[in-house]
Amino acid sequence: MKMINRGHKLAIVIIVTFTIISLYSIINTFFQSNSESEAFYSTLAGFVRLAIECIIFMFFYRGYLWARVVLVIEMCIYAMIALYALIFAHTFYLQILLYFILYTGTLALLFSKPIKSYQTYKKTGRIENSNLPE
Repeated sequence: MKMINRGHKLAIVIIVTFTIISLYSIINTFFQSNSESEAFYSTLAGFVRLAIECIIFMFFYRGYLWARVVLVIEMCIYAMIALYALIFAHTFYLQILLYFILYTGTLALLFSKPIKSYQTYKKTGRIENSNLPE
C-alpha cells in the first residue's frame, strides 16, 4: 500500500506542476504579445491546450493506461522542443534548461513503479503482490 500512496502523491505532483506551468505559459504569452489580436489568439490557444491537458490528467488520475501513454508522448515532444531551444536559442537559457529538466524528470516518473502500481490499483481495484508488506 505504501507504493500506491507514493504513486498517488507523485500523480498529484505531476498534475499540479503541469497545470501551473500551463497557466504561467498562458500569462507569459499574453504579456509578450505584440498586438491585441495576437494576445487574444495565443491566450485562447493556451486555454484550449490547458483544457485538453486537464481532461488527459483526469483520466491519468483515474488510472487509464492510454492517458499515461499520451502524457509520455507529450513530455517527449516538450523535451525535444526544449532541447532544440537550448541548442539554438539565444535567450532564456535558464528557463529552457529548467523546462528540459522538468520534462525529462516527469518522463522518468511516468515510468516509475509507484505510478504504475497506483494506476493498476485505480483501474482494477486490486493490489499487486509486490506491494504487499513483507
